[in-house]
Order: sequence, then C-alpha cells, then structure tokens
Amino acid sequence: MSFTVKEVAVNDSLLLFEMMEEYSNETNFKNITFANTRSSFIRDCFEEKSNVKFLVAEFNGNFLGYCAFQYPYDVFKDSYTHINEIYVKKEYRKIGVALFLFSKIIDDALKNESSTITWNVDVSDVKLLEIQKKIGATVNEDVLILHAFKEGLDRFLKATPLNNAIEVHFAKNYELPDIYDCIAELAKITKNDIDTDVYKLMKNGFSIHKKFKILTTTLNDEVTGFMSFYHSYNTGCGKSLVVDKAFIKKEFRKKGLGQALLLKLFDYAVKNNFQSVETSISKFEVEKIEQLKEFEIYPYNNLRIATYKKEAFKEFHK
Repeated sequence: MSFTVKEVAVNDSLLLFEMMEEYSNETNFKNITFANTRSSFIRDCFEEKSNVKFLVAEFNGNFLGYCAFQYPYDVFKDSYTHINEIYVKKEYRKIGVALFLFSKIIDDALKNESSTITWNVDVSDVKLLEIQKKIGATVNEDVLILHAFKEGLDRFLKATPLNNAIEVHFAKNYELPDIYDCIAELAKITKNDIDTDVYKLMKNGFSIHKKFKILTTTLNDEVTGFMSFYHSYNTGCGKSLVVDKAFIKKEFRKKGLGQALLLKLFDYAVKNNFQSVETSISKFEVEKIEQLKEFEIYPYNNLRIATYKKEAFKEFHK
C-alpha cells in the first residue's frame, strides 16, 4: 500500500476533527474529557495563526491517520521539533502508517534544522518505550509534566494574593542582555550546553512571527528572573500554553518572585482564552506538587518526555 501525506487545509478540518476526537477518547491517558469543538478548532488553528502543524496520511482519498507537531523555542538551543501526537485509525494499524507519519515529521525536522525531536510518551506502555529507546530516544523519568485546566487557573488566581511590590512584565528589548545572563546561569546550574545568543532571542521572540514569549521580574530596574513559554494546541480542550524555562537569581529566591511569574502567566492564559497550561517539574519537588493539587494542577502519572537527538533521527531516517 502506497500512502501519501498532505498538510491539512480548512476543508479537511471535519475529517481531522473526527480523528482528534477518536484519539482523545481512545487514549485518555491525559485524563482529559474531550471538550473541544469543531468551530473553536477551525478558529484557533486556521483562522488565527497556529504554531501546530497537522499532516494526514491518506490512501485512495481515505484518511488513515494524522500527526500534530510544532517548532517550539528552547532558550538554551533555539528551535526544535515537538510531536504533540500521532494517531492511526484502528482499521489501518500495523501496516506502517505511524512510521510513515513519523518519517514525515523527521523530514520537516531536518528541513527546519531541529537539533532534537521531543515527544511525550506513556512509560506504562512497555513495548512503546522499548521501541522509542531502540530508535535512539532518551527518556527522563525524573521529570513530570504538570497540567492545569482553565478552571484551576481561575481558582489559583482567586486564592493567591498578588504582591504588588513585585514587578512582572513581558520582556523589553533592552532587557535581553540581562535575560541572556540568567539563561546562561540556568544552563550552567542544570549542566546544559547553550547554543543561543541575544540576537537569536531577539529574532525569535520579538519579530512579527514570535516563537515564544518571555515574562520577567525586575527590582530597581534589575532583571531578577524570567519565564519563557510558547503557544500550543491541546487536542482535548483547545488552545494551550507550554512553559519552556523559569529561573530566579539565587539572591532573590524565597521572596515570591517565582509565584509572581506563575500568576502573571495564568492571568495571561485566562484573559486570552487559553484552555490549559503545561510545564515540567522534578518528581522530587513533592511539596510544590502537593500544593498545586489543591487547584487541580496535577502531574500526568505515566507521561515522560522522550528526546531524540539529531544523530538518532537522521540514522532512523536512512
């Protein structure tokens, strides 16, 4: 069977939306009740500019499955590719459709010069995990993925008093050198290589087509911390935000700056009709996780981030 693939256009939206609903109801590993609507899907992904790209595999005019992915921005390493999901209809499984879609994502990743591909995998699926590792993925099982729905964001905002003495705002151009210093310090602490500079931050965060946004805290005009995030799309509920990195300088910690950044992010999400927020957290931050549960902000039990370096997915693609 010879499959073809195409990027989804608005006239394909009904068929794609039906597959998205099937995917959400079948897997449900995110414990998300499908609350999306076709009209909001069209608005968010076609009428407004979406950062998520949808491809469908087809044969003789029939849609066999789809994939959703995007190019987020990592302030350490520039753009990369993140796979939101790959789904194949039950009647077309075990004939290579998923691998075909995965190969097309790799094609795009290579054209986009992505250094890595990431994918949230279900570690309770032992067979899937074995396949991921066999094709070169590394899975960090110490990092959990937190998810907050709009109702939880509202509850958090109402229950948490805002400290007006803390200045939180979207980053200004002239603050980028100081923000870059914070990024470099965070990379050093977390033992990550850094392959970005002030010019790349300016190009990708302050141009017409922004890949990410930065919130920053300041004290007496000094940058004391930042949070970077990007827009995404959650199949189950709609528009979402994903936090990339967050950092507070050591001398300014335990003063409420981190919470102030979180409040500003949640406020931005609610006011702009985002349905959810996702971020990563160490599984060892038990106290913080328990505090957030009060607002229905929970970590996914089984989801972890799988990362494919360029050498691995280029080798897979041969």
